[in-house]
Amino acid sequence: MSITVAILHPGRMGVTIAGQARLAGARVVWCPAGRSQASAERACAESLEPVPDMRELLSVSDIVLAVCPSAAAEAVASSVAAHGYAGLYVEANPVSPDKAQWIADLVSKQGARVVDACIVGDIIRGVNSIRLYVAGIESDIAMVSEVFAGTKVDVLPLGSGIGKASALKIVLAHFMRASRVISAITYALADSYGVSDELIVESTRLHSALAEPNFLASVAARAWRWASEAEEAADALKSVGLPDDFAVATAKILRLWDHRKDNFQLNFTEALESLRKG
Repeated sequence: MSITVAILHPGRMGVTIAGQARLAGARVVWCPAGRSQASAERACAESLEPVPDMRELLSVSDIVLAVCPSAAAEAVASSVAAHGYAGLYVEANPVSPDKAQWIADLVSKQGARVVDACIVGDIIRGVNSIRLYVAGIESDIAMVSEVFAGTKVDVLPLGSGIGKASALKIVLAHFMRASRVISAITYALADSYGVSDELIVESTRLHSALAEPNFLASVAARAWRWASEAEEAADALKSVGLPDDFAVATAKILRLWDHRKDNFQLNFTEALESLRKG
């Protein structure tokens, strides 16, 4: 395959997607400038090719995969646009449909083509495949499909409307983040009254999400990123005239874990304690 793909940036999900493209035969590049040691280690593990600066990265890339926290999506797109990128920009961040359209308008002014994308699934946690829902013109979707042909990334077209894939992502994110926050608050309350063990027993009988209390420590480690997704959901709800209160509250609670960023050694008790201190 004679396609060069740039990944912005090799976070936990981004590097997984990039690694699958490399396995399919694409040349996959990334820019280490300003990135963390953890990012460098992830990129190295997937044999991604480092390029010294953003200008060179964009100049050699047929496709840019933007996979970053939603709070950084606008800044990443602005940087790409400022360099006059004119290839295919795949906006795969968890942003509202309105923001996806804003990003598409921004980068397309410089001649870039845009595919709106939604990533569902996570090979990191043992999921056998990732679904990549995409919206854009047919030829661009075909190009993305070629990059991931024969890999664990299934490309699923949603039509031509920019924002449709982002809508799916933000809908899923809203439910999943909010449900985890409800579980966390419920366990914090149960723990305060000394009935956590009984709650686990009853939740298991009811086949409830509450039956996975140990996952809450992982939620706390990811909350710095998920809070901005909840804020994007609030924007999406507000834009269509639906109540945004629950999404706003979800974001507020997730922010109580900001200081636990990427602390995957955190335990259940410590995760709950952060909520009490908040």
